[in-house]
Amino acid sequence: MRPTATVRTASRVLPFGVPQLHVGTDICHVARVYAILKKARPASPLSSSSPSPPPTQTTASRFIRRVLTPSEVAALGSPHTLPSTSPSPSQSSTTMSAHTAVALLARGASVSDLAAGTSETSETSVETSPLWRAAQYLASRFAAKEAAIKAHPHLPGLTLQDVRIARRPASQQTGGISKTGDAIATGDDVVRRRNASSGPPLAYVRVYSLERDDGIVEQEARISISHDGEYATAVCLGVEHPL
Repeated sequence: MRPTATVRTASRVLPFGVPQLHVGTDICHVARVYAILKKARPASPLSSSSPSPPPTQTTASRFIRRVLTPSEVAALGSPHTLPSTSPSPSQSSTTMSAHTAVALLARGASVSDLAAGTSETSETSVETSPLWRAAQYLASRFAAKEAAIKAHPHLPGLTLQDVRIARRPASQQTGGISKTGDAIATGDDVVRRRNASSGPPLAYVRVYSLERDDGIVEQEARISISHDGEYATAVCLGVEHPL
């Protein structure tokens, strides 16, 4: 006969040593975001030499402005910093970055506008197109923000607009939010934004404090973003900081 297994239960449970820490995670299907962006209706051609036109409302632009905060949209670049939609013959679809594609879509550009800004052909695979890179970028930001919201259960009612994702400059990875970080958030200095791209992404969660005149402060949170194929994932480590 086989011996009867002895069931042993713990006599006590040791509590988590740092109850102020919270973890959140989320996953987003890139293909779903791609389908939303692909619904962008045709808009007038965009050019880096033309005056800044008012944003055209499309399904894509509304989705982008629901996911990204105004400062995040501004940090992508302004019209005069975006490349012309009439590329040279030597340019390929890989020359349009995800940031540029999202910035154009946020202003009302259509799928054909993105294709016109590259040498993309009918043989170009979906995964290498500017629209797919834009979908990957937005899916990763969506996942990061949802993870940040889950990592701050002590702040009820948070929305995507209460969380911004920005990179801290590599030279200032310690200490508080820098002036350069502020420039990234407002999009005031494109050069600073480019120089900051080497720092790790961070989540800044909007909280409210009675000690500030405007009542608004931001809590920094650590995040890790990854995407593979059709999925983007993110993990956030938040802290319950007394206000």
